[in-house]
Amino acid sequence: MLKHSSPEIPPIPTTSFRFIADYQALKDRPEEFANYFLAVNKDDYGMLLGDVIETDMIELLITGFAALANQANIAHFLECLLHLANVSRFDIAVMFLDTRSKNGQFNLAPNSVEYCFKITDVTVVLFMRLISLITAICWAK
Repeated sequence: MLKHSSPEIPPIPTTSFRFIADYQALKDRPEEFANYFLAVNKDDYGMLLGDVIETDMIELLITGFAALANQANIAHFLECLLHLANVSRFDIAVMFLDTRSKNGQFNLAPNSVEYCFKITDVTVVLFMRLISLITAICWAK
């Protein structure tokens, strides 16, 4: 089950400044960062992250989600990632993901989200590859 409150995890941020400070405090603890991120209202992603989202934040989030993923929570993780894709600077941050994060090791299965949406935009395809990483790790456990 997801941990929504822990003495180690800061309270839900209300400003971008607070989010950045919390990210700095959690950047070496991907699972706690993922739980922290999951506590944020998806409708607030744009306000909190629109001007501050960075590649390293996305990589940390994916690492945390991958560590926490199981069949019971994967849909929730995917929903969070889909909302995150709507943040204004997300596509720019995705462009700078390392090669390992963008290469074919995250190939999608024929029944994956990418096929359901018939995606053509390159940045969204890269995003879907990130989602496939979580899915692959979930099914490997």
